[in-house]
Amino acid sequence: MNIEVSEDMITALQEQNVAILQLSISNSPNYREAYGNAGIRLDSALSKAAATVRDLPEVEKIHVARQQYLRQVNSHDFTRGIQANTEWYIRQYSPAFNELMQSVNSYVLTNETSLQQKVVSLEERTRRSLTPAILTMAVVTALLGILLYLLNLYYIKPILRINRSLQGFLRAGIPFDVKTEGCDEVHQIKESIADLITAFKNKKGEQP
Repeated sequence: MNIEVSEDMITALQEQNVAILQLSISNSPNYREAYGNAGIRLDSALSKAAATVRDLPEVEKIHVARQQYLRQVNSHDFTRGIQANTEWYIRQYSPAFNELMQSVNSYVLTNETSLQQKVVSLEERTRRSLTPAILTMAVVTALLGILLYLLNLYYIKPILRINRSLQGFLRAGIPFDVKTEGCDEVHQIKESIADLITAFKNKKGEQP
């Protein structure tokens, strides 16, 4: 909203300045109306800006500069002619207009700086919130890698060796002889299979 208000201020002020130039050349009611309409838009933008407490100091500067500007315009008689109007415009009006424009520009720059600070603050908060999550993901990934390595070393590989040795015995009579480096449960499985094979051999040897 502050950006829109700033644009409204600058546009209205420029329209007023153009109307004053035209009034200085031709004191036409149309130009007075254009000046008045631009002033209404400028006052409306100032009211919107004043609604934001954070911007009150800068808005107050605009109000002060605008009062000085209005005193210069309201006290001048545009019917005095082009030469007198030109001299007034250069010596009295332009300094007041430039002061008002500078105060508006200061308001705009203050809001741009505030916006940049908000963006930087948001980026910093985002970085702070993401860093623990990234570290957590890295730790979890590392733990999963270690867990998979241990499962493969102590469970999967020994069971695969037991299975290959068992298949060799069943298909080709190759002696069931496998070394297990896994946990006790895997070793018990290997021993149970070895006992079954021994019992099978003994039973087969007893047959006539």
